[in-house]
Amino acid sequence: MKPMKGWPYEEFPTSWFMIGHSKDIAPGQVVPIEVLGEELVMYRTESGQVNVLDAFCPHLGAHLGHGGQVEGETLQCPWHGWKWSLEGCNIEIPFADHPKRNARIRRWHVRERDHVILLWHDSLGRDPWWEWPGIPEFHDFENYYQPDEHPDGAHCYGELRVNPQLPIENTADPIHFAFVHGSDRPAEMDIFETDGPYLRTVFRVHFGGGKGPTWLTPEGETWGTIEAEQWGLGIGVARFNIGDLQVAQSIAVTPIDLIRSFGWSTIAATRDPNQPDPAKVAAGMMMTEQVRQVRRDFFIWEHQAYVDKPLFVFPQERKFYDLRRWFRQFYPHAHGADLETEETAAPGTTH
Repeated sequence: MKPMKGWPYEEFPTSWFMIGHSKDIAPGQVVPIEVLGEELVMYRTESGQVNVLDAFCPHLGAHLGHGGQVEGETLQCPWHGWKWSLEGCNIEIPFADHPKRNARIRRWHVRERDHVILLWHDSLGRDPWWEWPGIPEFHDFENYYQPDEHPDGAHCYGELRVNPQLPIENTADPIHFAFVHGSDRPAEMDIFETDGPYLRTVFRVHFGGGKGPTWLTPEGETWGTIEAEQWGLGIGVARFNIGDLQVAQSIAVTPIDLIRSFGWSTIAATRDPNQPDPAKVAAGMMMTEQVRQVRRDFFIWEHQAYVDKPLFVFPQERKFYDLRRWFRQFYPHAHGADLETEETAAPGTTH
């Protein structure tokens, strides 16, 4: 793989990043993970707490994610049995009178809620300066089918040549709906607003245009909305409101290195109280369809070059400037990248 052509940043952004679905790690399980240029170990203690430490035991360098074992609330090295607390402190050395009290392994900030596990990264080494509030639909068991109730509810796209910034650029792109997602016309942007690390946009989207009745639009073509919320560059949610159907899809992109990332999708959809199986109703079909639709986006992002001076035509496209200025807060070492303004836009830009 080659780095994305034209990509202006050579650092990982500051954000919360998804490192797994809750269902994928059971009590006592130990998992090696490679994200953000680091090799780490994620494990769930016997009480159910998820913890993440640097991967290598400082004794002789064993990788704790390969053969390490959970013992109660501690993690035991597979090579010589040294035990490590949740805080990354050595608390026991077999056959020795006492632990190495000055031995430490770096512990990472982790949050688990609403079916997902998040890891905090800051290239300046700062503690988290915002918290992810979660997604209400993901714990509303009465009104929404949950991600673990449908085969496509919690999905990993695997390794992709995608930067975490790229999916968020959809929030300033009303035109692509007509070419990537099968709409008969561009979307219409109603709201674009930011507040610190938080971003919110609302599009009006025409569904089913020229198709007659479908499983998604049984009464024929209709207007719906897509409301997107984003917290930093690591995790966001798009809410699709189409008639009586509401679907909340979280998309998360987590860098592995400066070329590759993991892509994740987590979805909840309106529950039919008379049907326990979501796959048999439009809600479940929409969950499957959204996994497919986002894969079409990833196909574009994996093969594109990054254009820092786009040739815009439509007035609403100028929101790309606002969006890219918002991005800069997450790259603390950036100097001027993505700061093109309306007055300094590339030649040929139409306003």
